[in-house]
Amino acid sequence: MKKQYLTFVLVLLTIMLQAQDAYQYSLSFLGVNPATDNYQMALLATPNFDAPNGNTADLGAAFYVPEGLGISIGNFQAADSGIPAGEWIGYSSGTDAGKELFQILRVPGVTNYFINAENGVPIQLAVFDIIATTNPTTGTITLANNDDPFVLATFSENFLNVSFTGTTTNYFGAHDATANSINFETLSVDEILVTDSVKLSVYPNPASNVIHISATFPVEKVALYDVTGKLVLRSNDTKQIQVNTLNAGMYLLKIYANQQTLTRKVLIE
Repeated sequence: MKKQYLTFVLVLLTIMLQAQDAYQYSLSFLGVNPATDNYQMALLATPNFDAPNGNTADLGAAFYVPEGLGISIGNFQAADSGIPAGEWIGYSSGTDAGKELFQILRVPGVTNYFINAENGVPIQLAVFDIIATTNPTTGTITLANNDDPFVLATFSENFLNVSFTGTTTNYFGAHDATANSINFETLSVDEILVTDSVKLSVYPNPASNVIHISATFPVEKVALYDVTGKLVLRSNDTKQIQVNTLNAGMYLLKIYANQQTLTRKVLIE
């Protein structure tokens, strides 16, 4: 009987934890900031619940990049959440095992900013640059977990303080395992010489069914990545690729030719 009771308690606790209102963090690549030529990223938060008029308080997120790339975080811009750029700061928390840990923090100002929680709909909390002399072409930017020893040692935990009921609560739950990392290699552009006699066309853009590729040089293969750097399609058909089964959004098309690659951003509707 005691064993059955313990099992029941464990099952009940699991259900309660699964039912807890929380947000998942994820990263999104927005492209190259035209004002700075740096890679521009967004921190997203996706709720598993519905609630109106959440008064945002202090927020934070931690992530790793490879050590030694000379990277800093900054050039914050106002996000879709309405949180002003001036309320965000970014800094390095140090290095550990070949990785550099960064944290971005929101320090609220005098004006309140409210968000609505809609189950499954991401909110863009912050927009920032990966600042470097040259945009990185290797390694990843990866959200760091709160149980990571170095995160704990440097007090760099992820948190998302919001008040939906009059009481400010930390609603951070976890990272989205499918969108917690972006591969810099898939964002880099190793240009193939395109002149009057060497041309490349990718069309239509935006596309909804088929993307056509026209080149005056031999193309070996093509690959399509989402903004997190995840490979979603690879094809040896170098003339066209079917995209009608993919979710709408921004993708990166990599075209391989003569031991070089050319990357183009494509929008799928």
